Amino acid sequence: SYCKDNNTYKFATYCLDGKEEIGDQWIDSISNMATVPSFSIDASELLLSFPFLRNQALRGQLPSKMEELPTCGKILFCCTTEFQLLTALNIKYHMHPNDDADIIVANYHGEEKELAERIRNTHLFRTVLYVPSSIEEKTLHKYFRSIMDDGHKIELLYALNNTFRFLKAKFGKWILGPRAYIETMVDNPVALKLQEYDELLTYGTKPLTTYLVDCMMETNRRCRINLLDEGMGIYSDPNFEKIEIVDTCYVYEPSAMMYKKNFVKVPRIQRKDRKFIELLNYVFQFYESDIEDYRNSIIFFDQSVSNRMPKYLREASFITKLLFCNAYKRHLKEDRQFFEQIQVVDLVLDNKLSDTKVWVKLHPRPSQDAIDEFQRKNVALIQRYDLPWELLALNCPTGNNILVTSSSSSVCLYKAVVGEDDVVQCVILGKLSKEVFPEIVYQYCETLAKKYRGYRVPETVEKLALLLRGDNT
Repeated sequence: SYCKDNNTYKFATYCLDGKEEIGDQWIDSISNMATVPSFSIDASELLLSFPFLRNQALRGQLPSKMEELPTCGKILFCCTTEFQLLTALNIKYHMHPNDDADIIVANYHGEEKELAERIRNTHLFRTVLYVPSSIEEKTLHKYFRSIMDDGHKIELLYALNNTFRFLKAKFGKWILGPRAYIETMVDNPVALKLQEYDELLTYGTKPLTTYLVDCMMETNRRCRINLLDEGMGIYSDPNFEKIEIVDTCYVYEPSAMMYKKNFVKVPRIQRKDRKFIELLNYVFQFYESDIEDYRNSIIFFDQSVSNRMPKYLREASFITKLLFCNAYKRHLKEDRQFFEQIQVVDLVLDNKLSDTKVWVKLHPRPSQDAIDEFQRKNVALIQRYDLPWELLALNCPTGNNILVTSSSSSVCLYKAVVGEDDVVQCVILGKLSKEVFPEIVYQYCETLAKKYRGYRVPETVEKLALLLRGDNT
């Protein structure tokens, strides 16, 4: 399972599954490589475990003795979602325990400083930095919106300070380049020594991610730019604007990738790995009191990231709408999308068995409007919606569940991340929702359906009703 490339030894990531099932065809895919932490191994021991590799060694295609493998060097993680942070912790804990690694967290929950402190206390990372979400989310714009919509909730001086820092970052980027943006947004930027890193793991479309990649390419050309699994986007979006400079994708399910790139298979999180799960519980602050029993239920995963029409425009006069014409048109479109996404749950409520309980897992950063709308429906809200679903599933009783969503990666990747053996049906409603998805998204879902049992993409409401009532034929 090893080969020599540019005087370094690498391993094909499929061997992480420990399965002897694809023979010579597997050897043909050996271009999908990943550097691994230092260790030595006698190739003869490996060949005893995988007899089909012995023929490859006899042909001279494998070395007879494995030398010590190089470490990955210094790694920088940049995480902008809860799922990315969970994956970064998984990679560092299980794949690179002895490598120096730093991390930037920006989860946009408003408690980044406290989150960073908890991550420091795990001693997994050399340096932990964070981006205060208030710089982007609690500016003068939000201050005036809060007055008109919800009452006075943000202090004026606080909003002014955030606005100044945000504008400083924006104008700094335009004038001085991406490094000025990073140094303004990241807390304690002097600790971020970009020239030291050998790998950057990140993914996303937020300015922080984009400018960090730009800055790294300007400062440290030898650093490998790697993508960090964040869900559906990394699998189905070959048009990622910087895809041409990407070296490797760290993903949970390489077979579901819809474009060709080198990959590293991130290990599945095992329920028996209690030490690591307790570490996750500490970082994300999951407590015993948060345990809920999800067995024998339907769990709907909301993706309503659009916002309702602001209150000052909902009941505005014709003159006000005319004065704010562009804003009104934009918010009108978002308002329509908001209700379309919220109402997807009605497909579930209208077609389930009457005695089946329905839970709703909100998006980790829902608007108050989304919370209010779901509370009006006959569903139970999962209280810790701020946590990754994967963490809830690792801690709470589950089984005989139907996970339903339009496009949530928590459902799409559930079996790849934590629950391959769970008695769970994963139902993707993309073809029944009003939101139009690219065809490549359905190809991605169909690939997962072939890999794991229990994935369904119903094309009619009648088929959905059968699935919700237990008919999986």
